[in-house]
Amino acid sequence: MLKLLFNKASHLMVSKEKDTLNVYVNYLDTFTERTARVIVGVKNFEIRAAEVEECRNTRSPIRPPACLKRLEGLILYVGSAPKIKEALAEEKAGDWEEIFLEILRSVIQCEYLLIKERGFSSEEDYEYHFHKNFFNTCIYFSRKPRKTREWFEYASKQNREKSLFTRYRYTKLCKQLDQGLLILNSTMNDSFHEIDTELVLLPDGKVMKSRAEIIRYPHKVCPVGILSIEKLIDENILQSRKGDLARKVGGQFGCSHLVDIIFDARNVLHEVQEDLN
Repeated sequence: MLKLLFNKASHLMVSKEKDTLNVYVNYLDTFTERTARVIVGVKNFEIRAAEVEECRNTRSPIRPPACLKRLEGLILYVGSAPKIKEALAEEKAGDWEEIFLEILRSVIQCEYLLIKERGFSSEEDYEYHFHKNFFNTCIYFSRKPRKTREWFEYASKQNREKSLFTRYRYTKLCKQLDQGLLILNSTMNDSFHEIDTELVLLPDGKVMKSRAEIIRYPHKVCPVGILSIEKLIDENILQSRKGDLARKVGGQFGCSHLVDIIFDARNVLHEVQEDLN
C-alpha cells in the first residue's frame, strides 16, 4: 500500500507580443502556491519586469506581491544563472530560484523562433551557434557542432506565432508502507519533449531502482540518453549536488532534461525530509 506524502506541479507558458516575450509560471505543491510573470525583450533577452505573488504557504507567513527590481536589466541566456541567483538573494527571494531558472531555460528554448530578431543570418547559423553553446551537455549535443537544420525540421511540424513554448512538470512522492521505501515519480511534458521517471529509494535518499521513459523527443538518440538514469542505482541523491547528478545522468552520453528532473526530485526529498524523520 502507498501513502501519498507530497505533490508538486508547475505550468509555464511563453508567449510573444510585438517586441516582448511574456513568461507566466503557476507553481503549487502541498505547502505552497505561487505565480510569477516576467516580461523579456525579444532582441536582447533583457528582463524588463519581474513580478511574483505567493498565494498560499502553510509553513511560513505569506509575503505580499512584489516587483523584483534587481532582476530588471539582467540578460536571460547561457551563463546567466549566477547573476539571477545573486539578484534573487539581494531581493531576499532565494526560494524563487527554481522558478526563475526554469524561466531562463524556457526563454533560451524559444530562441529558434526569433532568429531574425536575434541577429542570426540563417537557420543553419543558429543551429551551429546553439550546438556550440551546449556541446557535450547531452547525447544530442555530443556530436561536433556543424551547420544543419535538424532542429527546424523537427519543430516545423508545429505552428507557433504567439504561443511559443509550454512546459508542465509534476512530481509525486509516496511511501510504500509495507517495506518503508519511497517512490518518486516525476514527469516533464513540454512543447518538444515528454519524459517520465520513477525512483525507488531508501528513506535516507539511496536509490534502489530507477526507470525513465521518453515518448516525444527531437532526435533518435534521445531515448538512448535517458538510459543513463540507471547510473543512479546506489547513489544517495540527497547528498548529491546538481553537478554530481549532471556527471551521472547528463553529459555526452546522457540527457540534460533528465538532470533537471532528477534534481527536482532531489529537492522534493529535501522539502519533506523533516516530516520523514
